[in-house]
Amino acid sequence: MPIFDLAMAVVLAFFWLASSSAWGHGLSGLKHVGDPENWIYQDTEDAPAHMCRKNAEGYVFTIIESCTSTYAGTFAGGNVSVLLGFLNVFLWSANTWFLYKETRMYNPNRGNLQNVESPTDSI
Repeated sequence: MPIFDLAMAVVLAFFWLASSSAWGHGLSGLKHVGDPENWIYQDTEDAPAHMCRKNAEGYVFTIIESCTSTYAGTFAGGNVSVLLGFLNVFLWSANTWFLYKETRMYNPNRGNLQNVESPTDSI
């Protein structure tokens, strides 16, 4: 029945929206945590890069002249996966329109197509 197909498509489109949004939010947090500039200069005792601790005067350990990261990484694959997730949301949502057009809610006057007489039957 088309109404059940429509209901399932709406549920799946909502799940795709929720999961794509959650993955996009998680990826932005991962980008923040993965960026060395956000954590390399922390001035705490349990800093991840203990030797690179920096305060207002400069580096805590005077033996260190500079701390730089050589490669911060890339998140291109993650960006593409979020983009494809939202593209899938669009496709599922567009599909619901076509499924809605198949239901009796769109055209309540449409009869049972299996019992409709064809024009050649009345001759």
